[in-house]
Amino acid sequence: MDKVLREVGTAGTQEVIQDSIASIYKEMVEVMDEGVGKIIQSLKETGQYENTIIVFISDNGANHYGNNGGLRGFKGGAYEGGSRVPAIFSFPKEIEGGGVNDQTILSMDLLPTLLDFIGKEPSSSIDGISIKENLLEQKKLPERDVFFAYGNKSFIRSGDWKLVVIEDKTGEKIELFNLSEDLQERNDLHSKEPDLSNRLLKKLETWAVEVREGVDLVSR
Repeated sequence: MDKVLREVGTAGTQEVIQDSIASIYKEMVEVMDEGVGKIIQSLKETGQYENTIIVFISDNGANHYGNNGGLRGFKGGAYEGGSRVPAIFSFPKEIEGGGVNDQTILSMDLLPTLLDFIGKEPSSSIDGISIKENLLEQKKLPERDVFFAYGNKSFIRSGDWKLVVIEDKTGEKIELFNLSEDLQERNDLHSKEPDLSNRLLKKLETWAVEVREGVDLVSR
C-alpha cells in the first residue's frame, strides 16, 4: 500500500520519488473519472439524472505534469494555460446535449446560476452573474472585465485583450496580448499599444485595491 501523501489538517504534500509523479498524476485522473462515473450511475439508478444539474470544471489549468492543450503556462500562472479550462454542464431535462459554448464564464458564476435555476436570488451582493439564459438559449453574456491575482502575478482580460503583470526583484514585467489572434500569448503588444496598456493597468490596479482593502489574505 502506498504511503499517505497528505494528512488531514496539514498543509502541503509529502515528498515522493520524482520518477513516480507522472504515474501518480495518471492514477489521480483515473480515480476521479471512476468517481464521476459512480455519481452518474447512482443518479440514473435513482431516477434523478434527467432532473439534476451536473457541473464538471477545474479551478485551474494543469501543472507541468499535465497538458493544457498548447496554451502557454500552467497552474498558478497568469497565462491562459493556468486559468482557461473547459467546463461541462449537464441537465438533460433542460439543456440539449452536444452543444459547444465559447463564452467566458467564471467559477463565481455557478452560485447565481444555480440559484436562478431554482427561482432564487443571492441574499447579498456577489461578483458572479447567472448564465442560465446562456445555457438554455445560447443568449450572449454581457461584456465584463475579468481579473486574476496570485502571488506576484496578475492579469486583466477586457474583450479580446489581456494585460499580464508579473512582479519580481527587478520590477514589473507588463505584457499585452490580443487573445482573438494570439491565444498562445506569444506576441507581446505592450510597446505597440501604450495607451491601451495604461488603461488596462489602471483598471487592474483599481481592482486590486477594491478587492484587497481591509481583507485578510489567506493565500498569496
